[in-house]
Amino acid sequence: MEIRGKFPENTLASFRAAIERSFSYLELDVNVTKDGIPVVIHDPTINRTTNGTGKVYDYTWEELQQFDAGFSGEISECACMHE
Repeated sequence: MEIRGKFPENTLASFRAAIERSFSYLELDVNVTKDGIPVVIHDPTINRTTNGTGKVYDYTWEELQQFDAGFSGEISECACMHE
């Protein structure tokens, strides 16, 4: 069952959808913020997957919270490893 393109990648919404569909595996990517918090985001920049620009390591965790990782008008939370 394919969910690619139906949920923003590497977000809590996409992880929940995979679990609800009983996927056996979940692939994710991790980058680290300026304040050392590991965050789940595919690219080393936030340009492609959020409404912001710049490198993940140039922002603190709190600063990253201002950006939207959703699509199609839906707001989606970025996932943080310590949540």
